[in-house]
Amino acid sequence: MELSESVQKGFQMLADPRSFDSNAFTLLLRAAFQSLLDAQADEAVLDHPDLKHIDPVVLKHCHAAAATYILEAGKHRADKSTLSTYLEDCKFDRERIELFCTEYQVTYFKIFN
Repeated sequence: MELSESVQKGFQMLADPRSFDSNAFTLLLRAAFQSLLDAQADEAVLDHPDLKHIDPVVLKHCHAAAATYILEAGKHRADKSTLSTYLEDCKFDRERIELFCTEYQVTYFKIFN
């Protein structure tokens, strides 16, 4: 699975706890998954009060990067091991990897079936 440098950088920013604390990470990740199910969904979440401290450009960049990765992973029918390896390469910690994989598994069938 090859992703552009821009997507990789956005994903690495999302992995950084200094940029996205645990709550902000969870909100943005769920918004990325939800935006693939409902185009209207991401706008409201990106205006969430717990995300106001994050530069809107960074927020949208990371949201787009996450959505792109989700779609690419689905297109390649990535399993948990493949997801985890890429997330580790992007410096995601164990907790964030687990959350991503859980959200991916729950949402995968809604998007790709």
